[in-house]
Amino acid sequence: MTMDTQAPSPFGPAPANRGGYQQAYGNASAYPQGYPAQEYATPAPAAYSGGLRDAEVVEARRTHARGAMIYMLAWIVIAVALPLLFASLGLAISSGGLGATPQDLLLTGLGMLAAGMAIRGVGFSLMMKADFLIRAHAWTGPR
Repeated sequence: MTMDTQAPSPFGPAPANRGGYQQAYGNASAYPQGYPAQEYATPAPAAYSGGLRDAEVVEARRTHARGAMIYMLAWIVIAVALPLLFASLGLAISSGGLGATPQDLLLTGLGMLAAGMAIRGVGFSLMMKADFLIRAHAWTGPR
């Protein structure tokens, strides 16, 4: 099966030399309709077709999954920190000053927010490292 039988070209054969002009490419029969079959049989020399089962790709996928889990954990920590911050501000406003309990809640919320942002950075870095390894592996092949 060739490409012409799968998807025939909408263009007809090359028109005959109607005006007596010199043909740009010489003999039109040298350029038949369609493409030779061997063009589809061989992949491009720069393409790597090792698949997703290569050890380097498997390790990069594990690293990406680990980074994604850390990233999700970080968002959970941030989601817990924000209500603590709002509660501490509410208690501070209602009591008219920053007493012991609002101050503890405020510092806890700020600490959790900072920790969540730091953890988020670690997870994102792991995911980007894995993404870069997979892309480099796809472009350049195995080491």
